[in-house]
Amino acid sequence: MTVQMPSSPGVGQSAVIRAELTGTRVSALDNNGARIFFKHNGAALVGGLQDVVSLPGGQVGAQFNVQNLNAGTYNITVEYEGNSFYEPVTCTPSGTEATAPNCPRTLTLVIDKFTPTVTLDAITAVQVGSNLTISGNVSGSGLRSPAGGSVSFFLGGTSGTLLGTDDTIAADGDVSVPVATGLGTNFPDAYNGAIQIGDPECGRPIQW
Repeated sequence: MTVQMPSSPGVGQSAVIRAELTGTRVSALDNNGARIFFKHNGAALVGGLQDVVSLPGGQVGAQFNVQNLNAGTYNITVEYEGNSFYEPVTCTPSGTEATAPNCPRTLTLVIDKFTPTVTLDAITAVQVGSNLTISGNVSGSGLRSPAGGSVSFFLGGTSGTLLGTDDTIAADGDVSVPVATGLGTNFPDAYNGAIQIGDPECGRPIQW
């Protein structure tokens, strides 16, 4: 069995772990319902049980798409359960050349977070004493949303005055905070403010 690992895909990005089987009777590799298991730390990944099929390029084996995995580091094990023609074989990070000669020595998969895109809406002037709403949007890449993180709004940069934090980011990424204007605070332009994002699943912290 030969295992090919993707190179640090981003969360939500389509990429596959590919396991190819070889043998003297290739047509027998997928007989009798043979399957390949893709695991992390010995536990099966969701969707990680795959039938042995013909792969693109003419090989026999299975592929596991990692696009539904959360960001993080995974210690991958790939197991072929065998059938009446072939013995089982397992690729693990600690495997040896004798037991699994075509297995890579490193079966570590790193799913990276994306840096989100942040936009700050135009600020509409209000009379002194009325609450001002400052709003923006956080958009992520891939299939994931920024929901679950937080956004803080500052006046005068992130070392300036904290105006408020929205920790209820919706799936569409819209965020807002109300700001009291009793002292006649001046917000001349939207870009004079700053946004600091927390750490949602889709992205690294960023400030705007």
